Amino acid sequence: MDQLWKGLKQEVAANRQAASIDDLAEQATRWVLDLTPAQARRKSGIASKHFGFRHLLQHFWPPS
Repeated sequence: MDQLWKGLKQEVAANRQAASIDDLAEQATRWVLDLTPAQARRKSGIASKHFGFRHLLQHFWPPS
C-alpha cells in the first residue's frame, strides 16, 4: 500500500494545488483506475516475489 500511496502522491498531489478536495479526490481516483493491471500489481506489491499471499493469487488473478 505504501508504494501505491507513493506513486499517487508523486503523480497527482506532490507540489500541486487542487481547486478543491473533491477535485483532488477525483484526480486520485482517476489515477488509480487508469493503472494497467501490471502497474497495479507492481504498485500494490503483489508482483513481489516476497508477497505473502502469492499462492492465493492463482485462484483470483492469473499471471499476465
